[in-house]
Amino acid sequence: MNCRGFSLVELMVSLLVGLIAMAVLLGVYHGNTSTARFHNAVLKVQENGRFATDVIGRTARMAGYDDPMTATEVAAPLIEGSMDSSGAQISQTGLRTDGDTVSIRYEGGTDIRDCQGQSVAADDWVTNMYAITTDNNLVCATFTNNSGLVSDAMTLAEGVEDMRVMYGLDIDATGDINRYVRSQAVSDWSQVRSLRVSLLVNSVDNAIVENDTICLGCVVYDGISDLLVREEFQTTIEFRN
Repeated sequence: MNCRGFSLVELMVSLLVGLIAMAVLLGVYHGNTSTARFHNAVLKVQENGRFATDVIGRTARMAGYDDPMTATEVAAPLIEGSMDSSGAQISQTGLRTDGDTVSIRYEGGTDIRDCQGQSVAADDWVTNMYAITTDNNLVCATFTNNSGLVSDAMTLAEGVEDMRVMYGLDIDATGDINRYVRSQAVSDWSQVRSLRVSLLVNSVDNAIVENDTICLGCVVYDGISDLLVREEFQTTIEFRN
């Protein structure tokens, strides 16, 4: 019987073919993994962004609510904001010093809760403050006229790294919004009839291959070195009361 082995050239060709096939498979695997990671990041951003705007909107629509069955009157201002956490209505640690805060006040009653999900008694009015922490979380803190500070700020959504709030003013008392301004331009908080809230939400974990230019409202941010997915969420809420 005449038995032959593989020649050196045949072995090298086989090895090269195997390496090429392995490289193709690794490329496909890496591509699928990157795609899945990106899609999961986008879903996380959208989930947190939509929840954050929804919870602020639900609270803002309660602004100024007064239970007709009690003699309690909600103290002014019903809405108040700041562009610096030192000017916030409720003092909390860990907030961004340069971040917007917005506080919303209303009376309690049956099935009425604060932004932390706690029941508010009918003879109380509650102040709910929304702010951004230094570790990029949207938090709320609450204060009632009878109980004082209810608890420390509670995290509502993660990955919220910035918040810009514009206030719709009804200057001529016609019921129509004349213009939207930042908090430092509001001289009379009783003229505020709506909020326009813009949130910049990130994916918490890196999920893109190169950094991107992002914006929030009219402000453009460049040169961010991380690889987070970011998206802006905006909602406008008109007050009912």
